Amino acid sequence: MGAYNFGLKTNLTNYNIVYGEIAKTIPILGRLSVGYYTGNDKVLVDENLKKANNGVLLSWDRTMTEISDKLWLAVDYQGGKNYLGALSFGASWAFSKNVSVILGMTYIITKMLIIIPVTRMPTLLLHRSILIFKLNFLFHKVG
Repeated sequence: MGAYNFGLKTNLTNYNIVYGEIAKTIPILGRLSVGYYTGNDKVLVDENLKKANNGVLLSWDRTMTEISDKLWLAVDYQGGKNYLGALSFGASWAFSKNVSVILGMTYIITKMLIIIPVTRMPTLLLHRSILIFKLNFLFHKVG
């Protein structure tokens, strides 16, 4: 269980998403996860501005020990007819126990104009001793 995108501006940044997820690790295949999320129906809307505030969560990830213990791959799907609906692919390489880099690509499923906060420089995030580079874009035309 978890939560994210809790904002301070009513019906603008307060997506207030809560989710539940279960996972099972299957030898050789990897970890499979399934879950469900819901959020504020005033801001999580479809392209017609109709309520679309929930969806399914699916993911797979695995350390690719056949190649290297340092390589990790993942696929993540977030359903929903809102701006969160996306399919993502990623890979991580661990340089040491506490330092790795994650590279990924996201295909946004919904057909709508998304305005995302912009920064001119890539953002360096620290998360559980993992370095992640995140790029922010001003406008992203989907579809």
